[in-house]
Amino acid sequence: MRAASSLVVFALGAAAARAELVPLGSCGPVDRRHDHVEVIGATLHGLGKTPLARFGVVAFRDGEGAPIPFEIDERRGRKVMVSGPAIEEADHRPGQFDFDDGLVFMPCDAGDEPPAAVRDAYLGRLGATAWREVRIEDTLTERRAYAYVVVAETPPTTSRRYIEYDARDVVRTAGYRIAMDQALPARFFLPGLGDRNLLDGLRLRAHVTWLANLIQTTITERDARHRLLAWHDGPIRAVRRSQHDVHVVLGIHLSAGVATSYFYALHLGGPGKMRLPISPGTLFGKVTAAAGVDLQGLEGWRYRGAGRSEELHIDGHTSPEETTFDALGTWFLMIGEHEALLTALKLSPNLSQALPLHLLYADDATRADPPEATVGSVPLVGYRADAIEKLPAGYYEFEFRVFVLPEYRPGDERRVLDAFATPLRVSVTDPAASEVAPAPHP
Repeated sequence: MRAASSLVVFALGAAAARAELVPLGSCGPVDRRHDHVEVIGATLHGLGKTPLARFGVVAFRDGEGAPIPFEIDERRGRKVMVSGPAIEEADHRPGQFDFDDGLVFMPCDAGDEPPAAVRDAYLGRLGATAWREVRIEDTLTERRAYAYVVVAETPPTTSRRYIEYDARDVVRTAGYRIAMDQALPARFFLPGLGDRNLLDGLRLRAHVTWLANLIQTTITERDARHRLLAWHDGPIRAVRRSQHDVHVVLGIHLSAGVATSYFYALHLGGPGKMRLPISPGTLFGKVTAAAGVDLQGLEGWRYRGAGRSEELHIDGHTSPEETTFDALGTWFLMIGEHEALLTALKLSPNLSQALPLHLLYADDATRADPPEATVGSVPLVGYRADAIEKLPAGYYEFEFRVFVLPEYRPGDERRVLDAFATPLRVSVTDPAASEVAPAPHP
């Protein structure tokens, strides 16, 4: 259920904007539109206790420097500080840069490595009192890009922003819009499809057989309680924290814990952790579960799952191929006329080996699957896990992503999946020390 609750991030809606949101422009040397760079304060040696308002980030293209969008997330350890109706978290030194704070920008915005004379002249005109070079390496293409963290009394700034969070639990970008209701998906819109809500609802279904088959319990999304706790947003990402627990039977409640979701210009998702002190088989005879989203109005789109070359045509009618569809995998793709949606899971090796995932798919405009708002699944997509009771006790990790692929071309999904599996290599140069320090993974 902890894994399934991470799917609450997959929904879209509308919000009023503070500023005009812009799409990602043309990428620099590193074409990673679905990634971000986060540089931790400990790597930016000597900049501790600097007021956040004195930071800027610039990049060079064709010998010209310009500010790029960035944000500084105040953190405690790995945890981004958020505030909201349920919790109010405080940093070590609010308003000052700490060793564990994170400076975040998009690798797509990073530029070329300028000649030293061009760089120094530009930074001199800014009145920079300190600067650090951030080098980004894409090991898939062996290309490098550069950005420069600048400290100045009046740092370079830009009004460009890629995302906005509204206190009504709504996220908006130029590539998608997202809204939740009571911390669960409510609406899903893509710009190219107008004001048509594509989401009927989240589907979380589990069937539990207790030992000796004395009790059989079916759990749906209506048996769970979900609560928005708090959030944080900047021009690069929105961070949202929510709490989830499930009523099983006879007054028993299972906590799925606190989920942290991240939203960016063209992707969204979040990490997850699961600790099993005992194997579920100790208490239960058999446990199966499915997690996905019930969509509507995607007639004319196509579906393809991991390990399958053929495409299923979404039309609201179940074909013979769809009736027998069964595939193992951690990703699936839905392709529209111009855009596509790619969903992927990254599992820790012990979880991948212990719990094979089946792709969940149904295309039937007459299918009833209560509780739901509208009859029909056009389509229902997600994952199904069987024999969960066989999971050994242990600690498991996973990461969930939904990628928006505008102007989709065949093969785009492979590049995004390869990038998802291969993190960028980030390092920081301190000009005073003339050395490169590898940036720790946030």
